[in-house]
Amino acid sequence: MVSLDDFTQILFTEEVLQERVRSLARQIAEDYHGKTLIVLTVMKGADNFSRDLRREINRYDVATYGNVTVDLVPDMVIMSMYPHPDRPKEVPDRILGLSPDIQYEGSEVLIVEDIVDRGLTIKHLKEEVLKRHPKSIRLCSLLSKPSKRRVDTPIDYLGFEVEDHFVVGYGLDFEEHYRDIPFIGILKPEIYVKN
Repeated sequence: MVSLDDFTQILFTEEVLQERVRSLARQIAEDYHGKTLIVLTVMKGADNFSRDLRREINRYDVATYGNVTVDLVPDMVIMSMYPHPDRPKEVPDRILGLSPDIQYEGSEVLIVEDIVDRGLTIKHLKEEVLKRHPKSIRLCSLLSKPSKRRVDTPIDYLGFEVEDHFVVGYGLDFEEHYRDIPFIGILKPEIYVKN
C-alpha cells in the first residue's frame, strides 16, 4: 500500500509540477509555432508528463493566438531492457514503437522523457530516430540527474535538476507503484533496498 510515510521528502508538489509544465509548454509552443511536431513519449514513465505537456501547449496556443498553431502528432516508444552481463543496464535490447504510420523523415521531433540520469537510454533512442531522417530532434525531460551522467545529453527543455535520490511519482515508479501520485518525492531506502 502506497503511503506518505514511504517518502523522506516531497520534492515537487502537484502545483509546482503543473506550473513548470505550463512554462515548458509556453516555450515549446513558441519554438514550434506554425509547425507540425512529433511528440515521442518514452513510456511508461513520461506518459503523465507528456499528456499534460501536450494539453498545455494547445491551451497556450488557443489563449494566445485564438487557435491551435502547433500541430502535435503523438507517438510513443517503449525501451525494452533485459539484464545481460555484457550490456549496461540502460542499453536497450529492443525499442518498441516509432509508429510506421507517422512520417518522421523531414519532421520536427520532440522526445519527452521522465528522467535523464546516465544518458544512455536517450543516446540509443536518438540514434534510432535519426535512422528515420527527421529534420530535428530535441529533448524535453521532466527531471535530470547530472551527477549520474555518463554520456553528454543536452536537454533542450528541462523541468528540474535533482540530486542522486530515488524519486517516484508523476509517472516515475518503483516496481510499478507510485506512478499515479500527483507529486514527486524521495522514496525511503528501506522501501527499495533489498536485504
